Amino acid sequence: MLRSARAGRLAVDPKGAARRAGVRGRSAAANPWPDLLFWPEPGQALARRVDKLAEGLRVDRERVRALGYAVAMLSAVWFDEGGEPVDPHPLRCAELLAGQ
Repeated sequence: MLRSARAGRLAVDPKGAARRAGVRGRSAAANPWPDLLFWPEPGQALARRVDKLAEGLRVDRERVRALGYAVAMLSAVWFDEGGEPVDPHPLRCAELLAGQ
């Protein structure tokens, strides 16, 4: 990331992997805290996380929430496809993010 007088910030992307704003925050929206599901209000904790990410990234909250949901579901699918028991954490995060 470079600072540019013309564009404010300028991203250098030598591998052509440019992403729209908010994509980087998608994993953070669903990434687990080891004990999140044991908190009294895990949905509220995720909602605060989504709010902070959206504000910090200056993107639409719904976009961060939806991307977090998609990543949580993808994580669950990868467990299943890998033949491993499905970790309940990403499924529960997806459920909580879907209800926001």
